[in-house]
Amino acid sequence: MVSLAVLGLIAGLTVPSIITSVQQAKKKAVFKEDFQALTSIISAGVLNGDFENITTWDVVNENGAGSITNYFTQKLNAVRQCLTTDYTSIGCTTNGGGLPWGDDYHNKHNGRWVMPNGSKIKFVHAITYNPQNSVGFAILVDANQTSFSYIGPTVNFNALSCNLSQAIITQEGKRINPGQCIPYIQSGDPYVSGFNTLMGLN
Repeated sequence: MVSLAVLGLIAGLTVPSIITSVQQAKKKAVFKEDFQALTSIISAGVLNGDFENITTWDVVNENGAGSITNYFTQKLNAVRQCLTTDYTSIGCTTNGGGLPWGDDYHNKHNGRWVMPNGSKIKFVHAITYNPQNSVGFAILVDANQTSFSYIGPTVNFNALSCNLSQAIITQEGKRINPGQCIPYIQSGDPYVSGFNTLMGLN
C-alpha cells in the first residue's frame, strides 16, 4: 500500500511537469517555424530588391497591390489574413471593440495573419512605415489565446525588428543588417531574453 501511494505521488508530480515540458517544446517549435518563415521572406526580398518596389508602406489604410501588407500576405502562406472588417472568421475572433485580437492601436490595421500552425503574426504597430527603417513583427504562438494586444514578452509572445532596406540600420544602438531580424528593441523590455528562450538559446 505504501509503495502504491509513493508511485501515485511520483506520478502526480511527474505528469504535470511532462505536460508543461511538451507544451513549451511545442511553443518553441512554432516560434522557430514562424521566425524562419519571416526571415526567409525578408532576406529573399532584400536580395531581390522587392522592397524597393513597394508603393505604399501604409499598413493602416492600404492592403492592395503594391502595399507592404499585401506583399507579406502573398508570401506568408497564412491560412487567413485578419482584416479590420473581419472579426468572425476562425482565428480572427473579436476581443473587444469589434476588432480582431483586441481593441488597441496595435491591431487597427490589416497586417495580421493566422498561420497554418495556429499561431498569429502581425505588424507590431499600426503606423505608416518608412522603407528605410525597420519593420516590427509580433508572433503569438498560443493558438488558444485570442487577445493579441500589446502585452510585452511572455512565454507565448515575442516581437522582432526586421530591416527591409539595403542599408545597415541601428535601433536603440543595436545593428540590424539588411534582411535581418533581431529581437524587438525597447528599453526595459526583456524581448531578447524571451526570444532566446523561444529559440531554445538559453
